Amino acid sequence: MLITASTLVVGDRAAAAFTSEQIHDRVAAELAARDVEYGRLSVDVAGVPFLSQAFTGTLDKISISMTDLRPSADTTGGTEAVTIGSVDVAASGVRFNVGDLIRGRPSATAEELVGTAFIGYAALDGLVDLSGMSLADVHFSQADGGIRFEALGALAPVRAVADIAVDAGHLRVKLRDAQFVSLALPTAGRGILDQILAVSIDLLMPSLPLGLTLQSVIPGPEGLSISVVGRDVPLTVDA
Repeated sequence: MLITASTLVVGDRAAAAFTSEQIHDRVAAELAARDVEYGRLSVDVAGVPFLSQAFTGTLDKISISMTDLRPSADTTGGTEAVTIGSVDVAASGVRFNVGDLIRGRPSATAEELVGTAFIGYAALDGLVDLSGMSLADVHFSQADGGIRFEALGALAPVRAVADIAVDAGHLRVKLRDAQFVSLALPTAGRGILDQILAVSIDLLMPSLPLGLTLQSVIPGPEGLSISVVGRDVPLTVDA
């Protein structure tokens, strides 16, 4: 009896591991097809016993994590792109084809993928080039629940509020409430501040796999948390 139980446990974990590998291979293939490089990719197939859930045609949850996503240098045309520090999503409503599972070719589709992409402020600092406005050493940080923009200017240091949103696969940066960090405003200062406020900066983002789309942006102490969502997503290689 112990041998039988042990065999079932081993078989259960082997099936879960094989399904995890299939999902890993699909995500890696999609990233490669989009010319996106990455640091680490991991898949966790939750649920014990796995086989019991799979044979019902559903699974509780699958977690997928990726780090350091960035477009390949060959595809950006020399344009600097944002590196996404991490993407962590959970797949829910996962549906299995039981016949494929029995044949050793598991196919799974997720009703929904929900999670977060994280971009550190340091990843943005070096991408915003405002040297044409005599601004250098650009720095972003969280302040008062929003995002503070700071830079060294030819006349005086500049501070502003940065509004950052996702638009058509880019990060769009708009500045407002710009001011010189100086007690005495230079005569030419108003004109320079007007130029800063008129600028809209689009930053290139790597394409995400599994139909994930970027949603709302929330500033945090260390960087931006961006909600990501995908629906009716094939997870495995043969799904």
